[in-house]
Amino acid sequence: PWLIEEDDRDRLVRDLLGAARERMLREMAEFVETLGAEVPLVLVLEDLHWSDPSTVDLLWLIAVRREPARLLVIATYRPVELILTHHPLRAVSQRLLTSRRCGEIALDELRTDAVMEYLERRFTGSRFSQEVARLLRERTGGNPLFLVTLVDHLLARGAIVERDQRWGVGKGLRAELASVPESLRPMIEQQLDRLDPDDRQLL
Repeated sequence: PWLIEEDDRDRLVRDLLGAARERMLREMAEFVETLGAEVPLVLVLEDLHWSDPSTVDLLWLIAVRREPARLLVIATYRPVELILTHHPLRAVSQRLLTSRRCGEIALDELRTDAVMEYLERRFTGSRFSQEVARLLRERTGGNPLFLVTLVDHLLARGAIVERDQRWGVGKGLRAELASVPESLRPMIEQQLDRLDPDDRQLL
């Protein structure tokens, strides 16, 4: 707003006063297409499982428009979150997939060798055994978010230590692996809260 002259700002406010939601979505879609007119545009949207309905509507509108556009939208989301929250993105993504207006790449869980590679990259000069990588993979189910959080937890608790400029396992690794890092507790509790009472009771 501070880049617009006062007269222009007043006119803009008057123009937008009666703007309908559909008009705003259409104008946003046209804006994105216009940006891509000069050079190809890549729009990256992360964690769409937390998006609002208007963002989902905009994605749908961009995907179904017939006008040519040099635009690539890359979006990430957690399918489980969409199911648990009954998120509108679930229906939109399924409709786009069936109409071949998008492609989906499901990420596999990390295998033990990928966990080992993560440890080697994060801790240069590390000397972690294959057994440590296996235990981490087993404890996290290969979920990258859980892996990073668990390794942060192990580091903070002294179960991963640096000695003589080399990283390795400290005391109490197995005990720390058995605990749930505090930073993961709210996420797990949130997922439990979304379950039906019967399912929660069963767990």
